[in-house]
Amino acid sequence: MKFQNNTTMEYRIILIASLCLLMVSQSCKESSVVTNPQLFEDNQVKKDYGDEEPEIGTWSIAAVDFKTRQIGIAGASCTYNVQGIGAVVPGKGAVIVQGMSSDEARQKAIDLLIEGEAIDKILSQIRDPKFNPEEQQYAIISLDSTVVPVAYTGKELDNEMGQRIAKGVSVQGNVLASQDVLDKTLEAFQNSKGDLAERLVAALEAGASAGGDKRCGDQKARSAFVTVFDETNNGNWPYFRLSIYGTNKGGIPAVEYLSKEFQNIYKESKHRKKTILYIVPE
Repeated sequence: MKFQNNTTMEYRIILIASLCLLMVSQSCKESSVVTNPQLFEDNQVKKDYGDEEPEIGTWSIAAVDFKTRQIGIAGASCTYNVQGIGAVVPGKGAVIVQGMSSDEARQKAIDLLIEGEAIDKILSQIRDPKFNPEEQQYAIISLDSTVVPVAYTGKELDNEMGQRIAKGVSVQGNVLASQDVLDKTLEAFQNSKGDLAERLVAALEAGASAGGDKRCGDQKARSAFVTVFDETNNGNWPYFRLSIYGTNKGGIPAVEYLSKEFQNIYKESKHRKKTILYIVPE
């Protein structure tokens, strides 16, 4: 495969395609197919890269499309794998927990979304001191068009940080190159054309162009992802997910790589029920 500057790059791929892991059926035809897919477990990537010092710099976006009822999240970071910062509850909303991200706070928010709790009350509950909220950033959005997203940035986070909220969208980040990362991410999402996945990718690209994660320098980010759920999707099986992770420091710009792969696969994938693709550039 050719990448920027005509450098040949190899990558390992995870393909999870509907029920194809379980049986050969019509459902396999409804999911993306990649030449020579290789299963590559996430815990192996953690083994390879997990001993690095933690880097909390991240910018992300959570958004809904009130017409299609889709919910999506996307993010990028100078960490080996940023995908775990967020979760979507189809038909309900989404949550982002980043900074010194807490799995417990995120799961609490997911459970409350499933129960139908109001998002302002969810935010209040995950700001409980037991979750160390002052070291984190939270964002919660609702599929209810009358509800404004809510967000919180902890007081113990430093460097450039903040959030931007508008109807149906929340952008948040910390350890940013500048506040322009937030502004440009939101602006691109609001002004771009296309469906929800396309607008989320455009938003990530704009954030990277504005400087991205300060710790990554010109690379902007080492990992990036976009995930979109239809209203009827199972919570573990999104309509579309593309994740780029495990890149070396100073190596491939993850957002640029994600954008190229997205352009290659999305036109065909958007007509399928499920497409889930993980790429670890080497």
